[in-house]
Amino acid sequence: MRIVLTTLSIGILYGLTAGIASSIHWTFGDVIYSFIMSFGFILIPLFLCVCVFHFLLNIYKWTRRQPALIFQILTLCFIFTLFLFSISLPDFIRHQNNATYIHYKSFTEYFKTELLEGVITATMFSIAIPLLDNYFKNKIIKFDASRQ
Repeated sequence: MRIVLTTLSIGILYGLTAGIASSIHWTFGDVIYSFIMSFGFILIPLFLCVCVFHFLLNIYKWTRRQPALIFQILTLCFIFTLFLFSISLPDFIRHQNNATYIHYKSFTEYFKTELLEGVITATMFSIAIPLLDNYFKNKIIKFDASRQ
């Protein structure tokens, strides 16, 4: 339940932010389209990374240790960045080897033009997800305790 709540709430916030940020001269239909595309684009990687994050939290639960929040943030940032690079590295190779794509001088140039936004987004997600997950964990536990 927490995985779905965390994934959907972060995805909705990302979609709303992307829709609002790019809606200066757009019609209402364009804003809705931007929201749906942004939400759909981020949902699958976000869900996979949140599942890996919860798997790691369960491993810590089995060892009866609770990781610090900064360690959770750094772990999630590493997971997101690794996922981002695993998607972007084949794209960089395609740009270098295919004449119809833009040829970059180095990976640094590719990083600055194509990947920097993704790394910043991954960093924001890695901070927001543990905080939101702890919030949902506290709310769900309190809700379950009040129902009994």
